[in-house]
Amino acid sequence: MIRWRSESEQRNYSTKLVEALRQVRRNSSSLLSSAKLSSSSVGRHRVTVCFFVTGASLLAAGIHLSYANVGPQQARAKARSDFVKQRLRKLLDD
Repeated sequence: MIRWRSESEQRNYSTKLVEALRQVRRNSSSLLSSAKLSSSSVGRHRVTVCFFVTGASLLAAGIHLSYANVGPQQARAKARSDFVKQRLRKLLDD
């Protein structure tokens, strides 16, 4: 047990101890709230990245399918154009 030189010394020590404990309690509660915020922001970040990757994948798949079908579409358009030209020539020549 600590022997105090005077009662005022004991009061000073007690006051400082109470202030230190309050400060520790405030710091620990602010650390907990910031930890909660950071974990929720990490979750939001993960969801954002997931949506971005999904959107980019869908866009890439659409572009690939579009370019994969360009050749056949151009061939059909050329065939239609040739058919119309032949038909018009045939109609005009007769």
